[in-house]
Amino acid sequence: MVKFATTQLDEVAVTGYAVRTAGARSSDDFWSVLDTGRCTIGTVEPDRWATESFLHPDPAMAGTIYTPAAGQIDGVWNFDPGFFGISPREALQMDPQQRLLTEVVWEAIEAAGLSRKSWDKDRTGVYIGASSSDYSTHFAGNPRAVDAQHELSV
Repeated sequence: MVKFATTQLDEVAVTGYAVRTAGARSSDDFWSVLDTGRCTIGTVEPDRWATESFLHPDPAMAGTIYTPAAGQIDGVWNFDPGFFGISPREALQMDPQQRLLTEVVWEAIEAAGLSRKSWDKDRTGVYIGASSSDYSTHFAGNPRAVDAQHELSV
């Protein structure tokens, strides 16, 4: 997330941002990855999905993958729901993108030097880029794991 402060109609200032990408858990890590040109692609971890269930050598085969490699974000299971006033049960069923987004937005707000009290007075925007929601595959094989806290779109 980036916080913009406008000074005139045609000027924008970035006052706080946070980054979470493959190989980078912070904005400092992100700039290091860019600076060194380090490859952040790795093998898909079993807690993300069972690659053997989807692996197929033909890239044109629908519904499959042809490589067990991906750019993955670390720490998707290290979310502290209590910090954000979320119940542990709800947190377990939140899409990892939503958990990460919650953490990254908080980090960006801190980086901007904003306090909770100032949010009502500041003109603050949250801009989000996200894609792919493979988390539903985690629950798709076990309908009993889905309850009122979970939104499943298959």
